[in-house]
Amino acid sequence: MNVIQWISMLQEVYEKFDYNDLECQKRLICEVLKEEEYFGNVSKKMKSGFQLARYLEVLNMPDDFRELLDEYLDASERSVGQKECEEFFQCPYSLKDSVKRNLSGNSL
Repeated sequence: MNVIQWISMLQEVYEKFDYNDLECQKRLICEVLKEEEYFGNVSKKMKSGFQLARYLEVLNMPDDFRELLDEYLDASERSVGQKECEEFFQCPYSLKDSVKRNLSGNSL
């Protein structure tokens, strides 16, 4: 991947990904977990992290943290099904599509 491709991808992230939007966060999680062919080790490590995160549910945590964890676990669970992540989460940005366009077959 050359510098121009990185700049193009970063510009797209800046313009389309709203990191404050929970739907966008969940779509990103879902896509990374679902598309191991594009995200390689990142996907594998994230899957392991979410398997461990399930154990956090038994701990006494602040309500805000617990709600966010539940939302992220929901995104993780939706990645397993046949449907595409965009069918569940309304966000204009797709990391998977951006990687497909800019990495041209290279995985992360």
